[in-house]
This record gives sequence, structure tokens and C-alpha cells, in this order.
Amino acid sequence: MAESGANGDSEVVDEVRRAREARLVREARAWERVVDTHAQLVWHTVRLHALDTAEAAQVCQLVWLRCATRFTVLARTGGLREWLVATAYAEAARAARPGRKASGPGRDAC
Repeated sequence: MAESGANGDSEVVDEVRRAREARLVREARAWERVVDTHAQLVWHTVRLHALDTAEAAQVCQLVWLRCATRFTVLARTGGLREWLVATAYAEAARAARPGRKASGPGRDAC
């Protein structure tokens, strides 16, 4: 009997693992769709501040990093597009101030 219980536990653990993996795949696909849909919007919003390409790319990366940390809430509550524009605009304005640079990872383009 104990052996059957252990086997049942293993099946539950496997089922939980598969459910987690499926959720992560769905979230990754949702994230890819968001980036594909809004990358140009973020880029053009940042470029309104006449930053050079490297600075603009750095600001874009910062915007996407901040979005990633809030993604679940933003996706659930709506307003993602507006949030991206407002954040991109504010971060680009900060980076465009004399003597200031955007802080954040990477210099890859959006």
C-alpha cells in the first residue's frame, strides 16, 4: 500500500510540474506578443526626445524591464499601451536632461 501512495505522490508532483511549465510557456508567449505589438510604439516614443540610438535603446530596455516586473498586473488590469507610452516618455525625458543618462541594463535596440 505504501508503494502505491508514493507512486501517487509522484504523479501529483509530475502533474504540478507540467502545469507550472504550461503556465510559464503561456506567459512567455503573452510577453512575446506584447513586445512584438508595442516595440515600435516604445521606440518612437523614446526617440521623440532626440536621444542617440544607443541612449534610446538603453531607455527602451529600461522600459521593458519595468514592464516585465509589472506584467501580470498590467495585463490583468488593462492600460498597458498607455503605461508603456507614459513610462517611455518619462524615462526618455529623464535621459535627455543635460548631464543625465538612463539607468538600466543593456544597449540592445527595443
